[in-house]
Amino acid sequence: MEPALAYPGLTLRTGAHVAWLQTSPSGREVREVVVERHGACETYTADIVVVSAGAINSVALLLRSANDRHPRGLANGSDVGSEEWSFAMGHISFVGKLDAHSLRAGAPPRSRRSGRST
Repeated sequence: MEPALAYPGLTLRTGAHVAWLQTSPSGREVREVVVERHGACETYTADIVVVSAGAINSVALLLRSANDRHPRGLANGSDVGSEEWSFAMGHISFVGKLDAHSLRAGAPPRSRRSGRST
């Protein structure tokens, strides 16, 4: 992160919770990032907004950013869901953070093949 902080125009904000993203009237561009920080509401703008809050928090932010153009949340055009479940459903990937211990914990036990030679 320190190399990025050397760029002009970049400021690190800590203690911030991104409440939602405000889009343009067309709903095609993010125009404002609304942040709750130290008990106050702050608004930021940028030419490019990158959502990089991890698999779960990025999705949560996009869903919180629902508006007239995107009533079920941003980037939810397929409206993945179910009549029986009021929340969006999908897949969460480990994104390369899988190790041998995690694999063993979720793997079914191996069965021995009897009467067969390999």
